[in-house]
Amino acid sequence: MWPLTVPPPLLLLLCSGLAGQTLFQNPEEGWQLYTSAQAPDGKCICTAVIPAQSTCSRDGRSRELRQLMEKVWYMDGYYKGRRVLEFRTLGDFIKGQNFIQHLLPQPWAGTGHVVYNGSLFYNKYQSNVVVKYHFRSRSVLVQRSLPGAGYNNTFPYSWGGFSDMDFMVDESGLWAVYTTNQNAGNIVVSRLDPHTLEVMRSWDTGYPKRSAGEAFMICGVLYVTNSHLAGAKVYFAYFTNTSSYEYTDVPFHNQYSHISMLDYNPRERALYTWNNGHQVLYNVTLFHVISTSGDP
Repeated sequence: MWPLTVPPPLLLLLCSGLAGQTLFQNPEEGWQLYTSAQAPDGKCICTAVIPAQSTCSRDGRSRELRQLMEKVWYMDGYYKGRRVLEFRTLGDFIKGQNFIQHLLPQPWAGTGHVVYNGSLFYNKYQSNVVVKYHFRSRSVLVQRSLPGAGYNNTFPYSWGGFSDMDFMVDESGLWAVYTTNQNAGNIVVSRLDPHTLEVMRSWDTGYPKRSAGEAFMICGVLYVTNSHLAGAKVYFAYFTNTSSYEYTDVPFHNQYSHISMLDYNPRERALYTWNNGHQVLYNVTLFHVISTSGDP
């Protein structure tokens, strides 16, 4: 049996340059109003924060994370494993019952695997090869090297664990997060074609991967934590739509003090983490930011 924890929701802002202190907030309506420093002409620059209403958002009102009824996949250990357990529901996963076992033809490395449209995407052990394993046919559909990607603990997250390559899925598709010697160990984000595993486009974020605790993608934005230990924060955000970044300061509740896996589920709008033997789920609320200017 595996314990499940649901901590307080994580609030993220789809914005850049937010500063200042809260002037007013209305928790019932789920919006806040901030003020920032004055503009050069003396005018007050105000920033209104409202719930985002789009496919990359959910209502700002407080909601309980609903019981997940989707299948759950469990992979034990962070290297050389081949056994994948497929549970019918999250409840079965918690109880450790009603599962199907899959035996992968090639072992994995790290904890950055992801399941997308019925297939498992993972890093083949001791290589920079991406493997797409189809559960229904129990076969490898395609495998391909990720050009220049480090592997075998060359560029892992701060906790190590062969976490050189991290695969993610958000509202826009399949992503790979890794680094190369050519970009001096900084995080690279690449969009992958889920059918061929070819790189469609890449971005160099400029953030050193060894200084990152973990990372996750939401709506084309890469969020990076500054530690895998207690006191971690969502410290850095990279926006692929504008090829820009910002430093953030969002507290990340790390109850069990050692995160070794962190991923976003776009269908459930929740973050999944593996934290010192506990499966932890975070409800995520996204906000859009609208900037306006007025008289001081």
